[in-house]
Amino acid sequence: MGANTESYEEPGQSLRLTRMVLPWLALLLVVGVLWNIAAGFATSQRASNLAAQASAAASATAGATSSANATGTAYVAKVQKQVVLTARADAKSEKIATAKVGATLTVLETQTAWMRVKDAAGHIGWIPNDINYITLKTK
Repeated sequence: MGANTESYEEPGQSLRLTRMVLPWLALLLVVGVLWNIAAGFATSQRASNLAAQASAAASATAGATSSANATGTAYVAKVQKQVVLTARADAKSEKIATAKVGATLTVLETQTAWMRVKDAAGHIGWIPNDINYITLKTK
């Protein structure tokens, strides 16, 4: 009888071990699946944001370079302080023209620190992208 008791307890121990380990394995599986879903969602959101930014930049550039384009948006810079148009996006670059207070400049391109603009006389150059110098408005 003692042998029967040992062989009967053996399956109970493995069952007890399975009951302790199986929930943890299931939890790891669920966490892994959720992690992959979240990573996929974040990646798709990043891709959507990049596509939207590229579309907006293309739209703004298209609208800014052609004010006759009715579907694009043209941005103008209203000069608040006199600003120098330079040949390159660099403060040490050669001076092309000067825009006086109240002048309106058509924005052709924007970068983080600089904007490529065209003045009323047709001069095309770069000015600092700084709210102390200009105010951007939709045309």
